[in-house]
Amino acid sequence: MARTANRGTQDLCTFRNVLRWNLGKYIQLSKEDMKKAAEETDNSYSVKNQSMLLDDFQLTYADEFLSGETYIDDGCTGTDTNREDF
Repeated sequence: MARTANRGTQDLCTFRNVLRWNLGKYIQLSKEDMKKAAEETDNSYSVKNQSMLLDDFQLTYADEFLSGETYIDDGCTGTDTNREDF
């Protein structure tokens, strides 16, 4: 006869596989964007604002990322692939 005394009392171990990403935050402010920012009072083109937006994104989804490297190309054209942090 099968034992029934321990039925339903086993500890079930569940493992959750969590996929975590390395985050690369790339900030680029071209010379054209710098001209636009100088003409407008809006500061949305600045490297500082781009950095704050990306930092907020990283904090919002912090459990999904292992790290967050920041790469900044300030004053470089987007058509040139020989940028320092590209």
